[in-house]
Amino acid sequence: MSLYRQVSYRSRVFFWTQAEILDDPLQFHFTASHLLEEYSCAAQIYKLTPADMCELARNSVLQSGWEMQVKKHWLGHSWYLPGSAGNDIHKTNVPTIRLAYRHATLLEEL
Repeated sequence: MSLYRQVSYRSRVFFWTQAEILDDPLQFHFTASHLLEEYSCAAQIYKLTPADMCELARNSVLQSGWEMQVKKHWLGHSWYLPGSAGNDIHKTNVPTIRLAYRHATLLEEL
């Protein structure tokens, strides 16, 4: 399923790379910064805005297996709260109205 369709279905989209696990990371990437390469390609292919990129990064941290302290460092003290309540715009650079809309739409569909 394409990235555009996943977002249109209101799926939480995020990026990650297995390159650190593989024996030969250069088999799948052209640079040493594998994850940065994924974001750059996606931004170019899907014509993502800076706000889109920030939301993708925020979603990646939320979905990661990092400890709560790491998520708190990158996303803010209330990172675990849903919607705009869990957004620290100074840390994530994701517009609060964007997360409020996503949360309201989710609640509508539940």
